[in-house]
Formats: sequence, C-alpha cells, structure tokens
Amino acid sequence: VIDRCDIDRSVVSFALSYFDRFMSVHTLKNDVAMQLVSMTSLYLAVKIHSTKSISVSSMSSLSQGRCREDQLLEMEMRIIKTIHWHLNPPIPSIYLSVVDPLIDDSTRELSTYLIELSVWDGYFVDKKPSSISYAAIVVAMDILSIPKTSFLTYKMDTSLDMTKLCVERLRRVYDLASPQVENALALSGSSVSPTSSCDECS
Repeated sequence: VIDRCDIDRSVVSFALSYFDRFMSVHTLKNDVAMQLVSMTSLYLAVKIHSTKSISVSSMSSLSQGRCREDQLLEMEMRIIKTIHWHLNPPIPSIYLSVVDPLIDDSTRELSTYLIELSVWDGYFVDKKPSSISYAAIVVAMDILSIPKTSFLTYKMDTSLDMTKLCVERLRRVYDLASPQVENALALSGSSVSPTSSCDECS
C-alpha cells in the first residue's frame, strides 16, 4: 500500500506503533481480525502523518474486500481509545531529522534505508527509537567509509549498550537485504526502489 500510493515510508513506523500497542492489550481471534487492525493502523497513520490521503473506501478496496468501511471506522476508534490518543510516538526518523545538519546527503539516504529495514525486523520492537536512528547513522558511515570522528564528538547517544546491539543487528540485516535489493533493481531496470502510482491515493 505504501509503495503503491507513494507514501513516505516513515508512516509505516507510526502504523506499527499503533498496531503493537493495540496488540499488547487485545487478543485477536484470527488472521482476518489482525488484517483489520493492521489496515486500520496504516489508515490512521496516513491520515495523521502523511500529506497524501486515502479514503476509507479506498482502504477497503486495497484490503481486497476483507475489511469493510464500517469495520475500518469502528476499529479506528478502538485503536485510538486503546492507545489513549497517543498518536505521535517517537520514531527513528524523527531523531534522524534532528541530526540532519550533522550528516551529508549520502549518509542521510542510507540511514533512512537502514531505518526502513529495521521496521520489518521484530528485534527492534523494544529498542529505543533514538538508538535505532543513531545506529543507522553509524552503520551508514561504516558502509560508506565516512570517518565518524566528528559526528561522535557530539555524544548524543545516551544508551551505548543498546545502540551497540542495534549497530550489530542493522549491519547483519543490511548484509542480508543487499542481494535481494540488487536483484529487484535488476529485474525492474531501475536504480531506485520501484513504486507504482495509485489512482485511489491523492
């Protein structure tokens, strides 16, 4: 949905935060219910944190009819009440934007990609967003062979042990993902991640 509608991938982090916090309180009966929560979490995140918009009817269509419009709207309120209207959780990309003036474009781009990878790894669920972001920058600089001396002098990392674990894991995830990305780009004939436009998104 994110790629098809060309929505900023940071929105996924917000959606997963809603989903995880809802799931920590509720037990779902089946996969259909889980899909409803996931689709509604994404719908809610897009509504709040994206410049694009997706209508409820479009979201229902994107779910291939598994989630009706009334179900999405009802679940939206359930999620909001469950997480007590805490709709702006800290996510790694926010911390990355804070240190943006201290890094160059190539480091920023690769760090953003690494943060996107972390979203799909359950290992990072209980890790501090600041540690994930800081680790992404460190790994990016290592991959690009950029000296970290000047960046590290700012001493912005307050959770050294956790960040070290995040660095090790991110590097491993990156090494595993790289061949798959290269194959996908070769098949698409593109130098960037292929996305397709979505008439249902504006």
